[in-house]
Amino acid sequence: MSNGKINVLFVCEDNAIRSVIAEALLNRFSRERFRVFSCGHQPANEVHARTLEMLKLSGLSTYNHRPRDLQDFMRDGAPEMDLVIDLCDKPLPRMPGSPIIANWRITHPIAQARDAKDSAVAFRRTLRELENRIRLIALLRHPTREERDKEHEVRHAA
Repeated sequence: MSNGKINVLFVCEDNAIRSVIAEALLNRFSRERFRVFSCGHQPANEVHARTLEMLKLSGLSTYNHRPRDLQDFMRDGAPEMDLVIDLCDKPLPRMPGSPIIANWRITHPIAQARDAKDSAVAFRRTLRELENRIRLIALLRHPTREERDKEHEVRHAA
């Protein structure tokens, strides 16, 4: 937890679509409670153009979105995460600290699309699916790292 905020990391394959959308959504719904990051196992060179277009059309921020590498969050000095959400069903390495790990298995919108029109529909479907889940995350009370550590101590005492 950083400055009283819960650190959340969204991870997907290339950090160009799903994780960027998830980051923008959680920032919209609960910026005051969460410090949100996104990254990819193998980051793309840039955020997918349709992602940026969809974020703008949805009134979500496109500021400072750029693909980042998961390894950046494994290094010394990186913010320690409280919650890591994997969106692509790829195994995560052991994360520093003791974050809660969730796997949402959100289908890549490009894999769903047969043509440009289908692509737009797939991106909107991905946005809606992420939005539904992230609204729930924003509503939940999450234990702080200190609370989780204390619970761990109590369970393993004796």
